[in-house]
Amino acid sequence: MTLLNTKTKKMEENNKLIAEFIGDITSLNDKVSFNKNCSVNELKYHKSWDWLMPVVAKIRNYIGEWTDPYMLYEKAAIVLITVPYGVLKNTYKAIIEFINFYNKNMKK
Repeated sequence: MTLLNTKTKKMEENNKLIAEFIGDITSLNDKVSFNKNCSVNELKYHKSWDWLMPVVAKIRNYIGEWTDPYMLYEKAAIVLITVPYGVLKNTYKAIIEFINFYNKNMKK
């Protein structure tokens, strides 16, 4: 597998992770709904603020629901801090880190 294929596969996995977190996966068979049906390789969280900002909003809304732990607040804050700087790549990476932490430590 080439480096490009590895990066593409990882990006698709991360986009699917985001889609699952935000609730955009509506069917089996790797079809995802975000105002239209598309396959996992057509998800645009990694390159579109329009796709990414609802995820930021969901993370922001979670902050008031948690009483603990501090680390989760820290991860959420990192996501929110990256947005004003306008570097989508940084926000995307912070969201992936947040979701991985949330799924490992908080998801019931």
